[in-house]
This record gives sequence, C-alpha cells and structure tokens, in this order.
Amino acid sequence: MVKDLWFKTYYPEEGTCILRQDTANFGKKREEIEKLTLIRAKGQIDMKGFTGLKHLELLCDEIETLDLSDCKELEYLRLQEGIFDKLDLSKNTKLVDIFLDRWKKPANLNIFSHLTKLKKLNIEGSNFSGSLKDLSDCKELEYLNLSDNKNVNEGLEYLPETISAENVYFEGSGVYEALEPFGYDLNMWRVHHKETKK
Repeated sequence: MVKDLWFKTYYPEEGTCILRQDTANFGKKREEIEKLTLIRAKGQIDMKGFTGLKHLELLCDEIETLDLSDCKELEYLRLQEGIFDKLDLSKNTKLVDIFLDRWKKPANLNIFSHLTKLKKLNIEGSNFSGSLKDLSDCKELEYLNLSDNKNVNEGLEYLPETISAENVYFEGSGVYEALEPFGYDLNMWRVHHKETKK
C-alpha cells in the first residue's frame, strides 16, 4: 500500500491547501477545512489534522485505507464504492448522515451501533451483514436504506420508532422476507408485533 502523494501534496499536514480548483479550501490549513470533496484520492488516506472537518465526500474507488480518527467533528460522510477492508468510525460519534454507495467489502452493521446522533443511513447495494439490533441505540434515525444487503436478516423489532415506514427501504435485504406476510408494510408488521407481545 502506498500513501496518496497527490492528497498529501495538495492538502499537506504542514502548511495550507495548494489546490486552486478547491476554491473553498485554497489557502486553508487542514484544521480550518470544514467541507471536503475528493474525486482523485487513492491508496492510503490519512485525515490527520482535519480536526474541524464536518462534511466529507470521497467519490473515488481506489482508496485502500482511510484514517478518520482525527475527524471528531464529522457529521456527514459519503464514500462511494469502497474497496478497503475496514471502516473505523469509532471516533466519529457526531455523525448524522452516512452514505456508503455500493460498498464492496463485507462489513457489519455494528460499526454504526455507537452513533446515537445518526439520522440518515444509506448502505444500498452494499455487502453488510448483521442485525438491526445493532441500530437500536440510534434513537434519532429517520431514514434507512438497506436495499440489496442480503445478509442483514433479523432484528426488525429493534428498529427505532423514530423512523417511519415511508423512510425505510428493505428491498433485496434479508429482513424484507419477514415483511412478506404483511404485504411488505412495516406499519402492519409493527402492529402485529405489538399484539403478539401482549
């Protein structure tokens, strides 16, 4: 694995951003950057020093590792077609919106379990497994797209009540089959589940 020299050159750990095309961040130090979108990055990406970063989009599919441990203020994260083995969000407890488009490597829903401020989670077309129980502490969750995650196959009863049926997408996931007797209607499933618990 090699560190991304392009990234380190244009967003150096010491000094300021020298990428003129990034007009919002040109001349800023890493700790001063609040929003960053990258489409060229590859290899090992170390976000060291981005202590004020709130919004990150990596729209590239050649990243091998990503270190977000310094990004403790991060609220929005979008990664496209991830190919690296592990995504560590343990230090990013302020995350509100996460979009992982077509995540290729196997991952488990438990990487989100500590994100109590999470409102939107879109992992459509990814390769996640686990139980919705892993999202039970995400009490503010308002939108969830698990479509085509075949190995997420249990835990509907743990889905936070904050999320309405209109903002849940389960097509092609393992839990979708559990909704079949209810016409794939989450509200009907919830009513039935409450009655069976009495």
